[in-house]
Amino acid sequence: MYKTILVPVDIDEEKLTENALKHVEYLAKASGAKVHFFHALPDASAFVTAYSFGIKEFENQAETQAIDKLKKNNLRNGYSPGAARLHHQFWLTA
Repeated sequence: MYKTILVPVDIDEEKLTENALKHVEYLAKASGAKVHFFHALPDASAFVTAYSFGIKEFENQAETQAIDKLKKNNLRNGYSPGAARLHHQFWLTA
């Protein structure tokens, strides 16, 4: 049925993410699909334009926090470390 499942998640919406993970787990087990979780981080420059010297540090901290939350969500919902790929990306404003 499925080979790969891409799951967009909002790490700040824990209940919604938890419900999605249950459904994804069912689909992945039924089809043997690989699961990829994706979270989009806000563009750092939108938050720190007045403090441009701190953009890289802000991005690094946001990435670390996002990855940690994705891992916690996965472990809490029964995914073993390495069972699913975690992806994150800063979105850019035009």
